[in-house]
This record gives sequence, structure tokens and C-alpha cells, in this order.
Amino acid sequence: MQKSQIGAGSVALSADGRYLLTGEKDGHIRLLDAASGLALRVFEGHGAEVGSVSFDARDRFVVSGSADGTTRLWDVATGDELCSIMQFSGDAEWLVTTPQGLFAGSDSAREKVWYRFQASPNPVPVDRFFQDFYYPGLLAAIWRGERPMPAADFSEIVENKPPTLEIVSPKQGGEVDAGEVTIAVNVTDQGGGIAGPFVRLNGQKLKLLPTVEQTNKTTRRVTFTVALGEAQNRIRIEAASKDGSWESEPATIQFTNLKQLPRPNLYVVAIGVNQYASDSMNLGFARTDAEAVADLFESRAASLYDKVEVHRLVDEQATAANIQMLLTDPSTGLAGKVRPQDTLVLFVSGHGFTIGQRYYFLPHEFTKDSANFEDDVRAEGIPSDVLGDWISSVPATKRIVIMDTCNSGAAIEQVGRTRNPFAFDGAIERLGRAQGVFVIAAAPATADAREVQDLGHGLLTYTLLAGLKAADSGPLRQRSISTDDPAQPVSVNQWFDFASETVPSLYKLYLGTAQDV
Repeated sequence: MQKSQIGAGSVALSADGRYLLTGEKDGHIRLLDAASGLALRVFEGHGAEVGSVSFDARDRFVVSGSADGTTRLWDVATGDELCSIMQFSGDAEWLVTTPQGLFAGSDSAREKVWYRFQASPNPVPVDRFFQDFYYPGLLAAIWRGERPMPAADFSEIVENKPPTLEIVSPKQGGEVDAGEVTIAVNVTDQGGGIAGPFVRLNGQKLKLLPTVEQTNKTTRRVTFTVALGEAQNRIRIEAASKDGSWESEPATIQFTNLKQLPRPNLYVVAIGVNQYASDSMNLGFARTDAEAVADLFESRAASLYDKVEVHRLVDEQATAANIQMLLTDPSTGLAGKVRPQDTLVLFVSGHGFTIGQRYYFLPHEFTKDSANFEDDVRAEGIPSDVLGDWISSVPATKRIVIMDTCNSGAAIEQVGRTRNPFAFDGAIERLGRAQGVFVIAAAPATADAREVQDLGHGLLTYTLLAGLKAADSGPLRQRSISTDDPAQPVSVNQWFDFASETVPSLYKLYLGTAQDV
């Protein structure tokens, strides 16, 4: 049978030879009985000619490519579209969406692809629906045969529009010679209620105490005082519908601060737990990792900062209460002393566990009290979003978070399911996105996969130390980050890129399988 005979631009035969696919110029895909030519099913969704079609190896899915710029995955049995895949600039930028509104993809692609619906006259970037519809590992889950569904109903969400934001004072940014600025914002309810507003300074989320005045039934005026750093200060005001499901279009203003500020300080919080309240949870190198990172900054950073202040919370000191107090207490903690020009480094090493889309760090006092390990984690673990909220109390505009944690192998056996790496990735991405922090994290499935006796460290920590020439042994002892100018300090991006590129090969070397960070 020729393509021209069936009016198709592309054809494919199923693995068992029973079915024929045709991709057609009108955007339709037809499933035919190969013997009789009888049409069994029509796949509808493409907006232009379908130039390629194929079955997967098990004849479960139809994969189609179209001139509309999308590749789509379909269920052979039902004809349902499962997802749409878009790529931009080669493979670097990509996005996967489902008809129900779920999405996953690169940061820039999430701003380039927009949803259009009747409730709003203007299209909206998919990233505005991050809270309820971002689903890391979406394509992999669908390919495994899962059918992920959002926790919220998209049709209900789009009826509850987020508030609008308008900066009313000052009218414009520009040059200032001051330690702080006062910004007034009108926040107008569009029917979906109001969450926020929130303030970011140079990408970092700040925890501020605004004054609020209700100007009319739907509009409130919110006034913030923002301490400025040196030079460029990009201030972004954000809000969302009351339930957080739909984010507002942000309002932005920028100032160039001419005021000469004191030299910055560096604050390091190094948390490491070897000894748990439950001995079965104990680790070998988490405390060593925390102390090594603390020592590294203490010995190397003095020339770059006016002061380097290191706080070590290890073993019995690493309780949830102590961590919270150190970060958030305005009188004794970092919240009351750190300035915008300062830098915060938070290092966390110990056990972690992911439940659903939420990641928990397990502090020293964690015990397995109940028959249900997940209940214990929820009760005593520190969720990554709560940790992020504590971090936002520290007003530094440069914040770095390193998490070298692992799941408990015994816990995984008790829970009775395999670990989902995409859920961990999503939780860490949510932390970075919500707070605007630099984050690098690793969470292998067991302590054995985290800690290598020959190295004396977790693999992520070892790699980060080696990148700055602080590893005395192992395969990276003579390998470090190379820079164009050795006299210049290594940037955070260079440091994290080195670890991201190197750690997978170390896992492969020691454990036989690669692990991304």
C-alpha cells in the first residue's frame, strides 16, 4: 500500500503486523486494520501535518511528530493523547505537557510556553501554575505506563484569577544613595483571593513585615521597607491566588545603590548527623562532611570577607529546634545580624526521605516510634519547604544550600516501595525556586551509596572538596576546578557545575551505576 493511496504523509506498521498507522496532512492520525484497511481509531490533537508516526516496541503507544512543532504520545488502546513534547534551541530547552495541565521542563521553556483559556483574555506562562501542576519526571512516568493526574482541577483554578500587582511608590527606580527603600504596592483581588505579596531582592526571597491598608473592597496597599545591597538591586514583588495555585504577573523595580556599604561577611551553617536517637539510623561520615566543609570556608574565605562566622551543628546539636533558632531568631540567630551584602552557606548532611513530592531532612532526635515510618518522618522530619522558610529569615542576598543526604535502607524496606528520584529532584527544585537560592543536592537510596570508606566522605561532599583542592586522597586528589585566571576565586556556578559533571562518574566507579545531582 502506497502513502498516496491512503492520503497519508507517513505510515507505520505495528510490531505484530496487525495494525497500520497513517499520519495525515490535516493533523489526524488513523489506526487501521492492516489486513482490511478498516479505520479503527482516529487520534486528534495536532494542528498541522503529521510528518512522522511510529509504534513503540510493545505497541502500547503511538509517537507522532508534526509541523505544529510538537511530538505527541498517544495511548493505542483508547486514542487518548498522553502528552505533548516541545523542544527549543536543540535539546537544551524542552517542555512536556499533558491535556490535564501537568508539565515538566527546563526553566526557560516553562516561560516560553503559555496556556490560553476563556477565563483570561491573555495567555499565561505554564510556570505560573507551578505549585499544583509541575511534575518532575512526567515523561518517564507516562512511558512506564502511569497516568499522572494533578491534585487540583484546572477548570476550577482558572476561574479563580490571581491578584494584580502595581508598584505605586516610587513610580520608577534609578540611582539612590541609601541603605534602604520603601515600596508601596497595590494588590487587587481578581476573584481568587490573595496570597502574599512576597518580595525578592536579586532573586532571594525575603521575609519582611509590611504595613497593610485596605483602600477599597478589592484592593489593599502593602508597604515594604527593603534593605539594599551595593550596586544593582532588582526588586520583584510576587503574589498568587489565595490557595497558591495561580501566580500573579510579578511587578518589578530596579535601583542602583551608590552608597558604599561595609565589606560583606560570610556566615556558614554546617549541619551533620552521624548519631541518631535510633542507633539503626547512624551514619559514618555525615559529621565529618559537615566539619570538613566548615573548616574549608573558615580557612579559605578570610581574604574575601570582612568576617567569617562558622556555626557547626553536629550530632546531638543538630536538632530541629536548634536549626530553626540559629536561622530565624532575631535576637540570637542569623536573622538579626546578617545584612543584604552578606553571604549565607548552609550545608546539610544526614538522612533524608521523600514522601510524595515533599522532601524531609531527619534531625538528630528522629526516632522510628510507630509502625509507619512515613508517619514518623512527617512528625519529626524537617520538610524542605519549611527549611526554605527558615532560610528566608536570613536577609543575605547570596545564599548557598548544599544537601548531601541519603535515604535509610531499612526505612525503604519498611515502607515497601522503591525510591522515586524525580520526587526528590522536584522537592529540591521547589526549594531553589521558592527561595531563589543556589542549591546542589544528592540523595542516594542508601547510606552505602552515599558514603565510600576509601574517601572518608559522602561522594558529593568529596567532589566539592576536591574541586577546591581540599581532597587528600581518592581519584580527584589531583583534579580541581580550572579557571581562566587562577588569581580569581571560583564562582558558585563553577563549583556546582564541577560537582554535577563529576559526581555521576564517581557513583559509576564505586557503585556501578551513575547518580545525578
